[in-house]
Amino acid sequence: MKKFPLAIFGTLAALLAISGCSFLTMGYNRQYGSPVTAQYAGLADKTVAIVVYVDQAESYEYPQARSEISNFVATTMRQAMPKIKLVDPKLVIQWQDETLNWASISEKEIGKHFGVDRVVYIEVIDYGTREPGASDLLRGRLQTTCKVFETETPGSTAVWNQPLRVFWPENGPMDATQGSDLAVRQHVLEAFSSQLTGAFYDHRDVEPSAREKMQ
Repeated sequence: MKKFPLAIFGTLAALLAISGCSFLTMGYNRQYGSPVTAQYAGLADKTVAIVVYVDQAESYEYPQARSEISNFVATTMRQAMPKIKLVDPKLVIQWQDETLNWASISEKEIGKHFGVDRVVYIEVIDYGTREPGASDLLRGRLQTTCKVFETETPGSTAVWNQPLRVFWPENGPMDATQGSDLAVRQHVLEAFSSQLTGAFYDHRDVEPSAREKMQ
């Protein structure tokens, strides 16, 4: 019988050990999610105002957009970051309604008005529940530019700035008889809030199954 050098057995054993560890890691990540590091961790233990800008056209079709978006985001942030101190979104919207030129006020000045450390500014670019050009098809969408401003630092530049875009269902539209505008908006807002908040704290990201994506 042919004999193999001990060095080869050692190499094979090492490779098997590495493969075993990789297999275990993959299995653990599938069950418990992959680790995700915060893109910006400066919201923890801070006072924060969520400000949502929706243009006139979107506001006309979805007058509840500011309230829906800010409330979903606030709820998700409180759950993920219990020590965060958020201004009541109703107070922010009330101030927006009472201040005609609020959109021309800088984000940091808005933050100082509310006496907060941070401003999370969400500019809505596109929001809807129907597939464009097909009113009989449902597919929610929310396209935004999201920024974070630190009110105490000099300058007007955002410390975090990312475009965020979500769809539901992710894989394509569904027949309008299979759902409702309300349910579609809820799924889109949940996905958006989770994606936005996930940028601000370390967590594990569990990939939803295909069935969960359609629920």
